[in-house]
Amino acid sequence: MAIINPAPIPSIMPKNNFVWRSVSPTTISLECWADNRNEAEYIYIYLNPKAVDLGAEIGLGIEFMGQSYTYPETKKIQTPIMVPGCISSSGCRQGNPTVLSYSVFLYKKTPSAALKTGNLSTTNNMVAFQFDGAGGVGAPKTVAPTLSGIGGLKYEPCESRLSISPKDIDFGKAYLNNSKQGEVVKSVAFTITENRACSSAYGVDLSINAISGIVQDLNVLVPINNKSVGIGIFDVSANKLINYGQRFVFSPKETALSSSKAYEARLKWISPAAALGKFTAGIVVNIIYN
Repeated sequence: MAIINPAPIPSIMPKNNFVWRSVSPTTISLECWADNRNEAEYIYIYLNPKAVDLGAEIGLGIEFMGQSYTYPETKKIQTPIMVPGCISSSGCRQGNPTVLSYSVFLYKKTPSAALKTGNLSTTNNMVAFQFDGAGGVGAPKTVAPTLSGIGGLKYEPCESRLSISPKDIDFGKAYLNNSKQGEVVKSVAFTITENRACSSAYGVDLSINAISGIVQDLNVLVPINNKSVGIGIFDVSANKLINYGQRFVFSPKETALSSSKAYEARLKWISPAAALGKFTAGIVVNIIYN
């Protein structure tokens, strides 16, 4: 694995965000067997087996079987592979490979800071992890992927700021008429704009989280003071509703100083009987540097 032409990392990036990750999960076919060992044992992943110090800014992690693990909090991960015992001096090769998938990532260990510059680590290469038995690393033949180009990760004294127009969404009066459950009553258009203070190439993801109201069915926000209506956020360019609390792409990797996208707040009836009166709900839009 190699980090090639990485995007500069905005120093304002929050703690625990990814600064790099493999593009897609890597799938390997792994064949394991015992070399002259009486007892059966599981095969383990040993993170950073050489205990390389990446410094104070970034840390190593791996996604494996739906879970994320970071070093040094986790140093040893059990895989589903178990090899039987072997009493032969030449080993007992089974010939039954197992397919495993993983994704390696580097994450930011320090809090957001303005105008920080320089490299994130003085280390350039490392063994990301190694497969071995329960007793630790040391097998003469093993799989140990390396990660190179870490020293090319650098801070960029830059940040992105979001503006939302209009900031407050007012649906006005919603009349019952012949509206049915599930139908959209009103839509209010709004725009999210990202402005950055530099021309560095990086992407921006967003997540929309509820701070007032109850989320139902992932993409419906129900006001506390009127449970007969629900509010959805519609991404016009993607032509779909956004799931609350889940990140989505706002802008791909680019150098533009400003970009805008159109959205709609959609109000709909969600119960058979409408409740009269005012209602309020609130969201916060989080920015995630990519």
